[in-house]
Amino acid sequence: MDANVAHVYLEKPAMQKLIPQDLEHKSILCIGVGAGDELGDLIRQNPRRIVGIDVSQELLNIAREKFPSLETQKMDMMSLSFAPDSFDFVYSSLTMHYVKDWTKTLQGVHRILKKRGAFIFSTHHP
Repeated sequence: MDANVAHVYLEKPAMQKLIPQDLEHKSILCIGVGAGDELGDLIRQNPRRIVGIDVSQELLNIAREKFPSLETQKMDMMSLSFAPDSFDFVYSSLTMHYVKDWTKTLQGVHRILKKRGAFIFSTHHP
């Protein structure tokens, strides 16, 4: 990812500004975590729990090597299998453009977010 100039200088700084600054002791889900390139900013806030999901087991293995405290699950973002009200914050960088059914995906995120939870995401295109 770091070789992509638009990601490094546009998308990543914009997303960092949107991350809530009160994530200490909170539960975080990172959708499309990949190799964990976006996790540093989230982990520095000392969350209680951080879970990364991706459809690639190989990328999840890399993310877990970089961040041993990360919980990982191989999971499709269109079929989130977490209990209702599981997360305080959901984060997804440059993955939502892969979604075929935005309604189903957003309903799933809404279901697993706690009442005052937040979801931020970025996408290449609608």
